[in-house]
Amino acid sequence: MTKKEMRIISRLPPEQLQLWFKARFNIAPTQEVPAVVLEAGELRQRDFQWGLRPVWSKYPIINAQAESLLQKPTFRAPFQQRRCLVPADGFYEWRKPDKTPFRFTTPDNEPFCFAGIWDAPPSPEAKPLFVIITTAASPAVKPVHTRMPFILAPAQYDDWLTDPAIAAQIIAVASQVELRSYAVTPHVNRFANDDPRCLEPAG
Repeated sequence: MTKKEMRIISRLPPEQLQLWFKARFNIAPTQEVPAVVLEAGELRQRDFQWGLRPVWSKYPIINAQAESLLQKPTFRAPFQQRRCLVPADGFYEWRKPDKTPFRFTTPDNEPFCFAGIWDAPPSPEAKPLFVIITTAASPAVKPVHTRMPFILAPAQYDDWLTDPAIAAQIIAVASQVELRSYAVTPHVNRFANDDPRCLEPAG
């Protein structure tokens, strides 16, 4: 995600963004992820660790299904009080059974935002925690995977951050963002590989 692209979606001045974001090509669960939150009426960047850690779970929870989000105590309070925008210009899914990685983008390669929720850090020195909300796969994603991140339309960004009632209505409907895909090389399968080669088409 470049500084110019972030300015499109966050409406923040470029000098602010230069301090906040750098390009990433392969982000994995449990890693730090920059996101946009609304605090005191202003858009701000915060660094989160990907994965909530409820006391009853042995492993971090990295996704929350939109269909059951409001029924689960783990997600109910974060959804009501702490929603965030997770900026991206693409995401990966792996096709079963051959585990071929695919990258999904918008047709014009414009940036977008995933719908996310976050919670307080487990300790004062730790980062706040977040999960990405998922939904049923769109027609473009379904041949590769049954689920996908919930991608917000730009017109939904403000409502997502400011109004929990409208945010609930938003995720009750499947994401309407158009996507395209292409197979990428196994280079992306190793999380330590965070470089432009992750974006290269297979073959």
